[in-house]
Amino acid sequence: MLGHSFGAIITTYHATELGTAAAYVISAGGDSSASLEADVAAALEALGDNGKVIAQSWEDEKTVETDEQFKQLLRDQLPFHFHGQAPLGYGEEAVPSPEVLRHFANAGYGDFDYGPKLNDVEKPALVIVGEYDRTTTPRAARVLHEGIPRSELVVVPEAGHLSFVEQTDAYLSTVRNFLARTT
Repeated sequence: MLGHSFGAIITTYHATELGTAAAYVISAGGDSSASLEADVAAALEALGDNGKVIAQSWEDEKTVETDEQFKQLLRDQLPFHFHGQAPLGYGEEAVPSPEVLRHFANAGYGDFDYGPKLNDVEKPALVIVGEYDRTTTPRAARVLHEGIPRSELVVVPEAGHLSFVEQTDAYLSTVRNFLARTT
């Protein structure tokens, strides 16, 4: 089972609560909602005025109405998710769903703290994160790795939150190798 970002949070839940997948790839995951919020706040602060623009775009998700507003929010947020420049045109082909974004922005993504249950994971697990991920940080990845017995940790160099976009070959090679060895 592979999950990235919010999907990795769900994957970690599955690993700690169900454990029925053959193996787990936790790509840009988090150890607890409180820790992730603190990591993001620190990253925004470090970005200064640029961080304020990004924070405002997240607040604006709560009232997004149109496809164009949705796409503008994506453009505003891309600098936070990439270590380097986002690829030209990245996200332009996305199919906007303002009502879904608005729903989750208002409902939130849930409180979680996986730390106490990480030791219960019995299946092979790969924890993979971009070296410069500001959202689901290498700190969080280390906590997951240290808590999950026999897990593997890979930090993708020169990549941010969207490591599979910035360093596609390294990311895919790592995941393929792990799955070939464990499933």
